[in-house]
Amino acid sequence: MGNLQEAQSKYKNAAQINLQDKTLLPSFIDPHSHFDMVSNTMGQVNLNPPPIGQVDSIPKMMQTLKDYKVDNNIADGDWIFGWGYDETQLAEGRHPTKSEIDKVLPNNPVYLQHTSGHMGVANSKALA
Repeated sequence: MGNLQEAQSKYKNAAQINLQDKTLLPSFIDPHSHFDMVSNTMGQVNLNPPPIGQVDSIPKMMQTLKDYKVDNNIADGDWIFGWGYDETQLAEGRHPTKSEIDKVLPNNPVYLQHTSGHMGVANSKALA
């Protein structure tokens, strides 16, 4: 860092502003931003619990996945991604299983990302 005299010597043409005994702090920047994660959720199934989404049980989650496939004309074999499920907010208090996803979407690879973004559940087609 150095002292004021060294800075003035090194940066002779730099503008000097007298802050009159006030403090200047650097900009506060969030280095852990999630802009890219938010954009990635566009075109994915919203599996969040209320009030962000509507999924409060595993049957509701499975119905939401089935409806998404139909409403978006997703062909067999195409990937389906879901995001935001939270087992602590589901009536069952657990994660969905591979078998439960297989029953409702047997012909599509499916990956459901947990609300934490650090884990998820995949069906058999996704794991093949």
